[in-house]
Amino acid sequence: MQPVALSASRFDRSRHGFTLVELLVVIAIVGLLIALLLPAIQSAREAARRVQCINNVKQLTTACLHFENQHEVLPYAAKADLVDAYTWTQLVLPQLEQQQVYDLYFDLLAEDGEVSAQWEYRPAGPDPRKQRARHAQVPAFYCPSDATPAPSELDTALWGAWRGNYRGCTGFAETPRRVRLPPGVESPQNTGAFSIRINQGSQEYDGQLDGEPPEQVSLAQITDGTSHTLLISEGIAPVKLTTYSGPLGGIIYGNMGGSLFNAVLGPNSLEADHIFAPGPACPQFLGDDQYPAPCGPVPSGKRQLARAAARSHHPGGVVASRVDGSVTFVRDEINLTTWQSAGTRAGDEIARSWE
Repeated sequence: MQPVALSASRFDRSRHGFTLVELLVVIAIVGLLIALLLPAIQSAREAARRVQCINNVKQLTTACLHFENQHEVLPYAAKADLVDAYTWTQLVLPQLEQQQVYDLYFDLLAEDGEVSAQWEYRPAGPDPRKQRARHAQVPAFYCPSDATPAPSELDTALWGAWRGNYRGCTGFAETPRRVRLPPGVESPQNTGAFSIRINQGSQEYDGQLDGEPPEQVSLAQITDGTSHTLLISEGIAPVKLTTYSGPLGGIIYGNMGGSLFNAVLGPNSLEADHIFAPGPACPQFLGDDQYPAPCGPVPSGKRQLARAAARSHHPGGVVASRVDGSVTFVRDEINLTTWQSAGTRAGDEIARSWE
């Protein structure tokens, strides 16, 4: 029997592969699947980050309530009504198991020399222990949806620190700085759970270095109810500039936009924060084109007033806590009157639904 010869056409068919059209179809299908999966993956990651942020706010709120249980008052917003003062983020360090960092801020030993009065009311200063305290990272202060901790002036001996995200609510009145207020601007009816003692007319320090205590709020003063009063929410931080960029993100300093916010504006408001600073107030003025929130200095003629909204990188809202210890996610669309009512401690209004 003679062998059967294979035709060229049969041989060619045995080596048949993908055509260009088929390959393009496969690539298109893979690309479509990736496009469908990426948002789901990103959404899952953001959900995990938001859960961590809620845990952070819960931890900080619990620390404030433990502080109140020990001292019968909540932590103060600022030790003075001047810029860069000590604030609640130092006071709750022992409750966050950061006693060593707390001691570096406050236990200034006599043998190392006296600290001048101008440095006593704020965490900045030349003392090397303060510098070590400012350089310490406390995980509870950093939202995982932001690029924090972000360095700020770490190469300086006086100011360097890590920027973070969480702020205490001072109310819904714009916060005073350095000057006497018009009647009715500052009162228990429009202030929050964190309070600042008002400097009565003088632009000098108002006597707290001589023993006058900072303003602090007891739970009995929260007559609107602890379940209806804001305590802590979020802020976003400049992350491009490692040099000075104003108060924003400076959570170790008792400034509006640093460790403090107020409810003048709603969460993630499109209106600008008005920030007080001795130099350029906002990162955009210093070349930071990555800071997304609208911002500007306090208006001309109203230098004593400042405002900073609760802000976050979470889509659609911010994490916030009440004085009763509960934590919730507040939507950007919340009614502004409801939000402002939640910001006060004794305004005789009840903000029942935040969600």
